[in-house]
Amino acid sequence: MKQLNFSKDEVIIKEGEISQDAFILLEGAIAVTKEMPDGSEKELAILEKNAIFGETGLVDTLPRTATCKAHTNNVVVGVVTKENYAQLVKHKPEAILPILRIVTERMRNTLEFVDQLYGEQLKK
Repeated sequence: MKQLNFSKDEVIIKEGEISQDAFILLEGAIAVTKEMPDGSEKELAILEKNAIFGETGLVDTLPRTATCKAHTNNVVVGVVTKENYAQLVKHKPEAILPILRIVTERMRNTLEFVDQLYGEQLKK
């Protein structure tokens, strides 16, 4: 697996770009942020060692939904290409389960976030 190194605040994934790679965080931590309609940036999560991110790139070719950047110095990520993942799933179909779990968990978190935002709007 190809490995990439990043310094603090260096962008790994840029919101709006198209990519078909996912990443495994081997060292350090990353910040996941989302650009808000007013142009500000909202931090969604800090991911740490062994986290998988950018997983949607393995299943679609739509623009990235968030920015991921190094939160610490010496961030090391392993690159999982769509082609490599397809080969793995072909030979070991159960390899799809971790990605499904991650996508499901993040979808639930997103829905909770939307509920919170909607609730705040109702209070105004």
